[in-house]
Formats: sequence, structure tokens, C-alpha cells
Amino acid sequence: MVSADEHAQTLAEELEVLESIYIDELEKISDDYLRISVVPEEQGEVAEDSSLLKAPPTLVLHVKYTQDYPDEVPQIAITVRSDEAGVFGGEPDVVSDDAPEDIPESNPHAGIQELLAGVHDTANESLGMPMVFTLASHLRETLTEYISRKDREAQAEASRRRDAELEAEAEKFRGTAVTVERFNAWRKEFEREREEKRAREEAAYIASLSAKEREEYRRFKSKPSGRQLFSKEVPVEEEEKGDDSVKDVDWSQFSREEREKHAREDLDQVEESVSALDLDDSDDD
Repeated sequence: MVSADEHAQTLAEELEVLESIYIDELEKISDDYLRISVVPEEQGEVAEDSSLLKAPPTLVLHVKYTQDYPDEVPQIAITVRSDEAGVFGGEPDVVSDDAPEDIPESNPHAGIQELLAGVHDTANESLGMPMVFTLASHLRETLTEYISRKDREAQAEASRRRDAELEAEAEKFRGTAVTVERFNAWRKEFEREREEKRAREEAAYIASLSAKEREEYRRFKSKPSGRQLFSKEVPVEEEEKGDDSVKDVDWSQFSREEREKHAREDLDQVEESVSALDLDDSDDD
């Protein structure tokens, strides 16, 4: 059990140390109630273009000493003073500047509750010694780590969205691979649709004709087209067979003397034929 004098001396000594460290951040609301503004460390692992560097959040560590401090954990709360980047919801907490009997409730944001749990663990580990500086330092470190983690998650999500957008854009131009089966199926469907369209147009055209015109159109359609006539097979008459008596002679089977003999005989036959023709002409005269 700590005596009142020992308790007062402990608070005075700790306050003197805190005032020398947190010159602008410390607020003494009453003899047993302190507020310390906490901002993240500048060396945090945050992307250079992150909005967290331009407007990092500011938290307030509320500490209300108990009668048995430092052998007992003080009352602790964490509220948000500024949060332009929206790390903890974006809205600052409204805390009275009056000296309240009790410290305010901590901000209900899940991130704040995570940080508060860590501060409470550190306080329990520091029992028996002044701990406010240790609690404020721990809060600053964990706040920096929390912001770095959230920034990495935001960067990863932004990268995922960009990749998804690029993939969706690429998918528009990728199309479907053409295979023989797909082409044949497409062609079959295309021909069917074209034939249906032609039939509808022809039916509409016939409906617009008079009875006589429709009859002429049907007669015209029944005639074969030039292409049909051209593609129609026409039987070709066999050529007249030549005289069986005329046969080719393979002269290579004869000697030179035999070939010359046959040649003289053929020449004699020609001369006789010419002489006979001349005699016939003379008789006619």
C-alpha cells in the first residue's frame, strides 16, 4: 500500500520528467489527470505519395492516476484529436477541457481498440514503477506500425484494382481463339441466318407484288440459272472409231533396205494414182 506522501512524490517526480520531454504535447488537466498528444514517427514505412505523410492522425493518451499508482494500472483512454486521412474514421472526438472526475471513453474504432489493448498490456508489465512515458512511447510506436500496415494494405488493394482493370481491358481485345471447329460452327450459323434473312426479304417482296407479277416471278424462279446450266453434266458423244484397217507401223523393227523398199512402193502407188487421175481428165476433154 502506497502512502499519500509517497504517491504525491511519485506523481510530482514523473510530471517533472514528462514536462521536460513533452513540452508542447502534455496537458495537465488536474493533479491526477494528464493528456499527451501522440503522433506517428516520421520514419514510418509509408509510401511517399501517401496522404498519411501529409496529414498523419493525432491521438490523445488520457491517463488518470489511481491512489495505488504505480502499483496499480492507471485509468487509460485513447481518443482521436485529428484524422484528415480517415485512418480511424475521419471524425475527431469531442473531449471537454474541464477537469472531469473520470476520463472519457476511448474511441470505439477497431484500430483504436487494438492500440488501447497494447497500452494496457504494457501497463501491466510496468507495475511498480512510473509508466506514463513508457505508455506514451509504446502508443507512438504501435500507432506508427498500425499506419504503415494500413498503408501497405491500401497500396496492395490499389495495385489489385489496377491489375483487375488492366486484365479486364486486355480481355476485351483477347477474344476467343479460332479453331477449325469453332469456325465451322460459326460459318454454319452465319449461313443459316443469311438464308433466313434472304427468305424473309423474298417473302416480303412477293407479298408486295400483284397476282400476275407473282406468277411471272415464280416462273422466272423455276428456270435454271446460268450457273446451274454450266455446272450440269452434259454427256459427250464418243468419237467415231477409226478404221481398224489402219494400223500404226513400228518401223524400228525393219532394216534400212526394207524401209527404203516400202518407201519406193508407197511412192510408186502415189505416182500411179496421179497418172490415173490425169487419164481421167483427158478422157473428159
